[in-house]
Amino acid sequence: GKNLTAKELTVNKRTYRCLRAQGERREKVGRKEAHMIETHYDCPCLEKCPLNYTMSIIGGKWKMQIICSLNNKGTMRYNELRRKLDGISNTVLASSLKELEEEGLVERREYLEVPIRVEYSSTEMADRLMPILEQLSDWGEEMMKKEAKICD
Repeated sequence: GKNLTAKELTVNKRTYRCLRAQGERREKVGRKEAHMIETHYDCPCLEKCPLNYTMSIIGGKWKMQIICSLNNKGTMRYNELRRKLDGISNTVLASSLKELEEEGLVERREYLEVPIRVEYSSTEMADRLMPILEQLSDWGEEMMKKEAKICD
Protein backbone atom coordinates (compact mmCIF):
# COMPACT_ATOMS: atom_id res chain seq x y z
CA GLY A 1 0.00 0.00 0.00
CA LYS A 2 0.74 3.63 0.33
CA ASN A 3 3.24 5.03 2.78
CA LEU A 4 1.17 6.93 5.37
CA THR A 5 2.26 9.25 8.16
CA ALA A 6 -0.16 10.27 10.87
CA LYS A 7 -0.57 13.46 12.86
CA GLU A 8 -3.21 13.93 15.53
CA LEU A 9 -5.30 17.06 15.75
CA THR A 10 -7.57 17.89 18.68
CA VAL A 11 -10.56 20.10 17.90
CA ASN A 12 -13.30 20.74 20.48
CA LYS A 13 -12.04 17.87 22.65
CA ARG A 14 -12.27 15.40 19.72
CA THR A 15 -9.06 13.88 18.44
CA TYR A 16 -8.66 13.35 14.71
CA ARG A 17 -5.81 11.53 13.06
CA CYS A 18 -4.89 13.04 9.72
CA LEU A 19 -3.18 10.67 7.35
CA ARG A 20 -0.87 12.02 4.69
CA ALA A 21 -0.90 10.13 1.43
CA GLN A 22 -1.65 10.64 -2.23
CA GLY A 23 -5.32 10.90 -3.14
CA GLU A 24 -8.06 10.27 -0.63
CA ARG A 25 -7.42 9.41 3.01
CA ARG A 26 -9.77 8.16 5.71
CA GLU A 27 -9.46 6.90 9.25
CA LYS A 28 -11.99 5.91 11.86
CA VAL A 29 -11.85 8.11 14.95
CA GLY A 30 -14.19 6.82 17.63
CA ARG A 31 -17.71 6.85 16.17
CA LYS A 32 -16.87 9.47 13.57
CA GLU A 33 -14.84 9.12 10.41
CA ALA A 34 -12.30 11.76 9.47
CA HIS A 35 -12.28 12.21 5.71
CA MET A 36 -9.95 14.51 3.81
CA ILE A 37 -9.00 14.96 0.20
CA GLU A 38 -5.32 15.53 -0.58
CA THR A 39 -4.67 18.85 -2.29
CA HIS A 40 -1.57 20.68 -3.47
CA TYR A 41 -0.47 21.30 0.12
CA ASP A 42 0.09 18.99 3.06
CA CYS A 43 -2.38 17.79 5.66
CA PRO A 44 -4.67 20.58 7.00
CA CYS A 45 -3.28 20.16 10.51
CA LEU A 46 0.24 21.22 9.60
CA GLU A 47 1.65 24.61 10.54
CA LYS A 48 1.91 26.14 7.06
CA CYS A 49 -1.59 25.19 6.00
CA PRO A 50 -3.45 27.93 4.07
CA LEU A 51 -6.61 27.14 6.03
CA ASN A 52 -4.81 27.71 9.36
CA TYR A 53 -3.41 30.95 7.97
CA THR A 54 -6.88 32.10 6.92
CA MET A 55 -8.36 31.24 10.31
CA SER A 56 -5.56 33.17 12.03
CA ILE A 57 -6.77 36.25 10.12
CA ILE A 58 -10.56 35.89 10.42
CA GLY A 59 -10.87 33.59 13.42
CA GLY A 60 -11.99 34.61 16.86
CA LYS A 61 -15.33 35.59 18.29
CA TRP A 62 -15.84 38.94 16.55
CA LYS A 63 -13.85 39.25 13.32
CA MET A 64 -16.29 37.42 11.06
CA GLN A 65 -19.18 39.37 12.60
CA ILE A 66 -17.34 42.64 11.92
CA ILE A 67 -16.65 41.65 8.31
CA CYS A 68 -20.27 40.56 7.75
CA SER A 69 -21.69 43.70 9.38
CA LEU A 70 -19.58 46.00 7.24
CA ASN A 71 -20.35 44.00 4.12
CA ASN A 72 -24.12 43.97 4.77
CA LYS A 73 -24.54 47.54 6.00
CA GLY A 74 -21.79 49.26 4.06
CA THR A 75 -19.71 52.08 5.50
CA MET A 76 -20.22 52.50 9.24
CA ARG A 77 -18.89 54.72 11.97
CA TYR A 78 -17.24 53.15 15.01
CA ASN A 79 -20.15 53.63 17.47
CA GLU A 80 -22.70 52.41 14.93
CA LEU A 81 -20.66 49.24 14.44
CA ARG A 82 -20.26 48.80 18.20
CA ARG A 83 -24.04 49.05 18.70
CA LYS A 84 -24.62 46.47 15.96
CA LEU A 85 -22.23 44.02 17.66
CA ASP A 86 -24.00 43.61 20.97
CA GLY A 87 -21.60 42.60 23.73
CA ILE A 88 -18.28 43.58 22.13
CA SER A 89 -15.98 45.73 24.25
CA ASN A 90 -14.30 48.89 22.96
CA THR A 91 -10.88 47.29 23.36
CA VAL A 92 -11.78 44.18 21.37
CA LEU A 93 -13.55 46.15 18.63
CA ALA A 94 -10.66 48.60 18.26
CA SER A 95 -8.01 45.86 18.15
CA SER A 96 -10.06 43.68 15.78
CA LEU A 97 -10.65 46.59 13.40
CA LYS A 98 -6.94 47.43 13.47
CA GLU A 99 -5.96 43.81 12.73
CA LEU A 100 -8.53 43.52 9.92
CA GLU A 101 -7.28 46.81 8.48
CA GLU A 102 -3.67 45.55 8.58
CA GLU A 103 -4.76 42.39 6.72
CA GLY A 104 -6.54 44.44 4.05
CA LEU A 105 -10.08 43.33 4.91
CA VAL A 106 -11.30 46.62 6.39
CA GLU A 107 -10.68 50.14 5.20
CA ARG A 108 -10.49 52.98 7.73
CA ARG A 109 -11.23 56.53 6.58
CA GLU A 110 -10.49 59.43 8.86
CA TYR A 111 -12.03 62.82 8.13
CA LEU A 112 -10.30 65.86 9.57
CA GLU A 113 -13.36 67.45 11.10
CA VAL A 114 -14.12 68.57 14.61
CA PRO A 115 -14.78 66.13 16.14
CA ILE A 116 -12.80 63.73 13.97
CA ARG A 117 -15.07 61.41 12.00
CA VAL A 118 -13.85 57.85 11.31
CA GLU A 119 -15.67 55.43 9.01
CA TYR A 120 -15.02 51.75 8.35
CA SER A 121 -15.94 49.73 5.29
CA SER A 122 -15.16 46.31 3.87
CA THR A 123 -12.59 46.04 1.10
CA GLU A 124 -12.72 44.13 -2.16
CA MET A 125 -10.74 41.36 -0.47
CA ALA A 126 -13.42 41.07 2.24
CA ASP A 127 -16.12 41.08 -0.44
CA ARG A 128 -14.40 38.08 -2.07
CA LEU A 129 -14.49 36.32 1.31
CA MET A 130 -18.28 36.70 1.74
CA PRO A 131 -19.41 33.79 -0.49
CA ILE A 132 -17.06 31.52 1.46
CA LEU A 133 -18.47 32.72 4.80
CA GLU A 134 -21.99 32.19 3.44
CA GLN A 135 -21.08 28.61 2.53
CA LEU A 136 -19.67 28.09 6.03
CA SER A 137 -22.91 29.48 7.45
CA ASP A 138 -24.97 27.09 5.29
CA TRP A 139 -22.82 24.18 6.45
CA GLY A 140 -23.22 25.24 10.08
CA GLU A 141 -26.98 25.51 9.67
CA GLU A 142 -27.09 21.98 8.22
CA MET A 143 -25.06 20.67 11.15
CA MET A 144 -27.29 22.45 13.66
CA LYS A 145 -30.40 20.97 12.04
CA LYS A 146 -28.77 17.57 12.05
CA GLU A 147 -28.18 17.89 15.78
CA ALA A 148 -31.66 19.47 16.30
CA LYS A 149 -30.16 22.59 17.84
CA ILE A 150 -31.50 25.20 15.43
CA CYS A 151 -33.84 27.91 16.69
CA ASP A 152 -36.78 29.07 14.59
